[in-house]
Amino acid sequence: MDGSVIKELVDGFVHEVKNPLTGIKVALKVMGKKIASEDPHGKVLEDIYDQVRNINKALSDLMDFSRISPPKASPADIRKLLEQSLDRIQSECQRREIKVEKHLSGSLPEVTIDARQVEQAFLLLFLDMVKAMPEGGKLMVRSSWDSEGHLLLEFEDTGVPVPEAHLERLFKPFLSTMGRGSGTGLSIARRILDQNGGSIQAKKRGEKGLAFRIVFPIPP
Repeated sequence: MDGSVIKELVDGFVHEVKNPLTGIKVALKVMGKKIASEDPHGKVLEDIYDQVRNINKALSDLMDFSRISPPKASPADIRKLLEQSLDRIQSECQRREIKVEKHLSGSLPEVTIDARQVEQAFLLLFLDMVKAMPEGGKLMVRSSWDSEGHLLLEFEDTGVPVPEAHLERLFKPFLSTMGRGSGTGLSIARRILDQNGGSIQAKKRGEKGLAFRIVFPIPP
């Protein structure tokens, strides 16, 4: 099925579902104001409201997943994109006491990609890694290239571990594995990287954490 048709179907579905959800949220707020704070029914209304909010978030994620446009590729500096993505998570890393280690080659060859899209993919990966370290930890980023014409990136964290058999689930939308990969963040990241000629794999990193390996072809 054509991508534009899928997008139109998803947009229509989300619109039809979100409209009544908005009415439900308003009704729940009105009901909540009429219930005394000590009334046990108030907790029930709060739980329902939270579930409605979760449905809204899932619908927004679904729209994001369907709206990835074809890449507009041009030569790009991967090191710059990595630095920009890491800058955007710096305050959150500081808040969670996560140490960021960068081992970036100073002379990486350019690759032909949509820089805006790939930076978004990096950010989604970093955000998932940060969320997996609620009590602090370490996030490591390495870059290199090989003699066969591949640019290699490795992202590692010391967060929640995932069993080897469940690693592929990380990239499936709306499926969570051991508290990681919920929503569509990792699935969007993989789809973006695929569209830009790259590939990504996840593997266990010892007793703690995960390692993501990303490969891009270097233009001849």
